[in-house]
Order: sequence, then C-alpha cells, then structure tokens
Amino acid sequence: MISMREKILKSKLYKALLWMILLSMGGGALLVSPLFYKRDRVAPSTIVLVNDQDITIKEFEQKLMQEMERIALLKQQYGEYADTLLSLLGLENPRAIALQTLLYEELLNQVADKLNIRLFSDFVMQKLQDPSALFSELRDIVPMQAITKQGAIDFTALKIILQRQGQSLADFERRIEEALQRKMVTDLVSLSAYISPEEIREYFQDHYLKRKYSVLHFPFEQFLAQARKEQPSDQKLEAFFKEQNKLNKKYWIPEKRSAEIWTFNPESYGLKIQDKEIEEYYKQNKQKKFLENPVQVNVRNILLKADETTMDAVHAKAQKIKEELEKNPEQFEKLVKEYSQDEKAVTKGGETGYFKRGDKNPVFERAAFRLKNNGDISDLVRTQEGIEILQRIDRKPATYKSLESVKNEIQRILLERKFKNKFAQDVQRVVDQSKNNLAAVEKFVKSKQGVKDIIKEKTLDESSLAQKLFKTKKDNWAFFINKEGNGVLLKVLEIQKTFEPELSIVKNKVLEDFYQKQAQEMLKIAMENAKKVSKNQSLKQIKDQYNAELIEVDWLKKDDTEQLQALEKKGIPANQLFFADGTIKKGSITSTYANNDGYLAKIEAIEEFNKTLFEEKQNEIIKNLYQDKKELTTRGFVASLFKNAKIKFIEEQPQTEQIPLDDLIG
Repeated sequence: MISMREKILKSKLYKALLWMILLSMGGGALLVSPLFYKRDRVAPSTIVLVNDQDITIKEFEQKLMQEMERIALLKQQYGEYADTLLSLLGLENPRAIALQTLLYEELLNQVADKLNIRLFSDFVMQKLQDPSALFSELRDIVPMQAITKQGAIDFTALKIILQRQGQSLADFERRIEEALQRKMVTDLVSLSAYISPEEIREYFQDHYLKRKYSVLHFPFEQFLAQARKEQPSDQKLEAFFKEQNKLNKKYWIPEKRSAEIWTFNPESYGLKIQDKEIEEYYKQNKQKKFLENPVQVNVRNILLKADETTMDAVHAKAQKIKEELEKNPEQFEKLVKEYSQDEKAVTKGGETGYFKRGDKNPVFERAAFRLKNNGDISDLVRTQEGIEILQRIDRKPATYKSLESVKNEIQRILLERKFKNKFAQDVQRVVDQSKNNLAAVEKFVKSKQGVKDIIKEKTLDESSLAQKLFKTKKDNWAFFINKEGNGVLLKVLEIQKTFEPELSIVKNKVLEDFYQKQAQEMLKIAMENAKKVSKNQSLKQIKDQYNAELIEVDWLKKDDTEQLQALEKKGIPANQLFFADGTIKKGSITSTYANNDGYLAKIEAIEEFNKTLFEEKQNEIIKNLYQDKKELTTRGFVASLFKNAKIKFIEEQPQTEQIPLDDLIG
C-alpha cells in the first residue's frame, strides 16, 4: 500500500490548495463585514521575524505564561503522576513550546491574511457562547479558569487572568479572531483529504483479512562462526583499525583523571532540625506531599449517546430530562432506567462509584467535582459518547498522613535542604582560603567528619562525580551534592589525555569487531540472495541452501495482539516483519533484522475477500482513513509553510523570570 502521507502530498487538490495559498491567488473574502481588521503591528521589541512579520518579546512572555499555567494546572490535577504525564505530552520545556506555538500561529495567521478571511461579529459571539467551541477551537485562548460550570465565560475572572498575563481585552479579542481564522485555514486544507475506493479496499485487506506466512530465520552466530574461520592479514586488520579510528576514534584510549575526594554526610555535619521547623513544613506541604486519599465523589449519570448528525435532537431531549430533574431530583434513579444508554451503569441506577480526579474523562470529571451538594444536578455535559447529566450522591473529603507518621521523612528533607545550603557556603569559603592555606581544608574535613578517598584513572561517564571531575582543571578544587544527598569535595591530581594506541594494545577488540562486521556483510548478502530466489521458489525449498530455520505462521491479522506478542516473545519481530509496510499480496516478501539476526517472510495465503464484512466495516474504515488523512494533510501543509518560511531570530530568547508554578494557581 502506498503510504497515506505520500498520496496526500502528491494529490492535485492538495498541491493546488497549497499554491493558491502560498501565491495568494483569488482576491475575494471568504467572509465579509469584519469584526476586527487586518493585522498591522509595529513591534517595540522583536524576538523573531517570520516572513518579515514580527513576534514580540511581549507576545512570547504572554505565551510562556499560558504554557506555565497549563503545566501548573496539570500538576495540581494529577499530583505525583504529573511529571510522567508532562513527559508523555512533551510539555517539559514550556519556553520551547511557547516559541514553537507562536511560529505555528504566525504562519497560519499569514495564510489567513493572504486569503483575506474576515469574520462576522455574530459568528465570533456565537463561538464565544458555545461551550463546545470553548473546549475545542478556543481552548488555548480562553483560560479554563474563566469558564463557569454552565460552559459560559466569566468575564470578571477573565479580566483578572488577562491582567495577570499582561494582556488587554483588545489583545484577547484579536487572539480570538486569529484562532478562528486559523481554524478556517486548517478546515480548508483538510478538504483535500480525499479517500479513494482503492484505499478503502486496501485498508480492509490490511486490517481485517488473515494471512499465512512462512519465515526464514538467519542466525547471526552461524555467519560469525564462518567469519572467524578466516584469519585476516596484519595489513587488512591494520587498515580496518585505522578506518574505524578515522570515522569515530573507536579505539582511542579515553581521557582518564585521578583525584582526591572527601565525602560529607548530612547526619554527621552538626546540623539540627527543630520541631517547629518540622511542623511548619508539614503545614505548608500537607496538601501537596502528604495526601493520603484525595477528594472522591460518587455520582449518578444519565447518558444519551449522540454523534454530530444526531447531536441537536439528543441535546433537546436531554434538556427536557434536565428540566424534569430540576423539578424533582429524587426521580433521577428512575429516569436513569428510563433513558440512560450506559448499559453497565443502568443496572446500578446510574451510579459510578467513588472516583478521584484523573480517573474519568476530564469533561465528565470536571462536571462531577463542580457539584457542591449531594443531590445537585449538573448542566448538560457533552462528552465523547454523547450528552450526560450528573447528580452528586456523596463526596469524601481528602485525608492526610499524620505529622507523627511523616516526621522522620520531613526531618530528613529539611536536613538535606539545610545541609546543601550550609555545605556550599562552607566549602566555598574553605576553597578560597586553601589558595594560601592548605591547613584550612584539613581543619574543615576533620571538623565535619569528611571521609577521604582516592579516585584513580576514572573515565568520563554519566555520574555526578565524573561530570564534575572532567570540568575541573588540574590542581583545582570542586564540590557538589551527589544523588545520595552527601556533599563531595574533590581536587584533581592528574589528567591523562586521550590518545590513539598502537594496534597491538587493542588487537583482540579490533579482531572481534572485524569478525562482527564481516559476519554482518555476509548475512546481508545471504538475505538479499534469498529474497531474489524466493520470488520463484518457496522458503521451504531454499532453507537448506542458506542453512536457515523455517518457521510456519498460521492465520494472522493485524489486530491479533496476543498471537503477535507470542511471536515477539519467541524472538520473531512480528510487527515490523508482517505489517510494517502494508504489503498485502500473496507471495509478497518482507525482510528485517532483530538482535543481529535476519528474518525473511513470505505471504503464503490470504483469506478470501469477505464482501459482507467489508460492507459492515466500510463506514468505520472511511471514518478512520479520513481522520488520519485530515491530520496528515494539515501537518504536511504546516510543514510546507515552515519549510518555505523565512524565520530570523533578532536576538536570543529572552531570559524571562522563572515564576514558581505553584504561584500561578492563585
């Protein structure tokens, strides 16, 4: 199957659309009677020019503030799991995200300008009053803290947040317009996501029809054993040795360093932690660090399933149910059985059971936790499944670990914190004195019970000791806190620089690497030859010729997860061997390498085309293909904009003051 990305980028509609935008063909506006006018900004202080349009330091700082607030909210919501979530979402570096987002937005803004897109004021107001638009199209513009539980904007809260971010209402209005214009541009681009009948059929064959495979396994060890039979000449080994050193200094002896080090333990440093300090730390960090059980709620819910085509009708029906519930909340459980389409929950009267933040869909969860009293009814909640109505049954408050149970932990934390500050001050003073008085170091080490050690010929690695050691000059001092929380003072005694050794010193290593490379080349040639021969012969016929192991794989399809995992456990790279390139014809051959071994697979049989199943799955396939194509089309278009853009940084990224994330919650 030709990759979807290649088809999109080669399509005539996509190219026509891209050229139309880039060359700004066509002069009419898509919408008339503008709410705001075309951007014409003069920047007082510019950080980057994008096609001669400026992005200012102020805009960067505002965007950075938004990203930091978003991270702060995630940290508040997900607690100890926040760092993992941020890593998965790629949100560890808010400065890089802020700058990348500004570049992306500016490029799409320029496209909107070229297309002369204008917005009706009624259209903008309609979007601002639409909860679904606030949570989708405008979620990066309208702060979530400024949206009420009814899904409306709280303008009092909005003004406070904008003021904190250094934005005016005019800035906010401009950003709303630009966000909607960008959405129109991406919607226009996505129109080129055409799905052909051939693609639908190929997708069906690739995902729903089973196949039988035969696999040849080429063990690397047999080629290595064969390579070792031939002893290379000294000249050949010397040439290999020099080639590898020239490419990447593979056999150079690394730099080595020796040093005196002294280790200081916080417990023996003479520092004391008072009970008052422990109590104060507990009060300040009780909610964040000593939470035993978070707040939990138990609700009932009525689910009315809906998609884009039925949403209006379902919304009207849900509104009537809500009005009925507001008159008589006690009948909620009765109406669950009458209307709810959540089959599992209906048997329990719609009851979800107790859950905490992070357990449910964020939209559902937000609505549940906003209910103030038992028996309260939520507004209509639009989720991925449809429209839901919630009623709070009960709420369990958060519970915390007792001070007594965490006293030792707090004492350790405070001792380490106090030790880090005091150790750095003390050592800096002693090191400064050591230039004229070495006895000062000896006195300090003795008084603070430092433990001496000698490090000899240490090479550079990822450890804190090695990193500090290799940044320090000979006869100089350095100090740091290691991962165990101990203080370390070191003095560099000797440095042995890296050098290229004689072949004789590393001959055994060079010889083994030579054999490894020879074996890899032999395996590659064998795989290529076997692939050619297998076009006209079965793998069973040629296995003995290549001394390969034959593996028969019974009926298998793409979503047979358990069978694929079982094959992977046996060492067969099933996913990349059978389904990586979308090959779906009988007799097709694929090859790959895993753990140095080679694998050759051939499709021996394909399940007959199932017309009934195809018709059953067709709409689902079209939906999946269209969604993927829309996304790839938009990404490809934006990548084209970046590739053709003139981006010039006027100065380095501003060193904006780092604000503690906890201070941004308010």
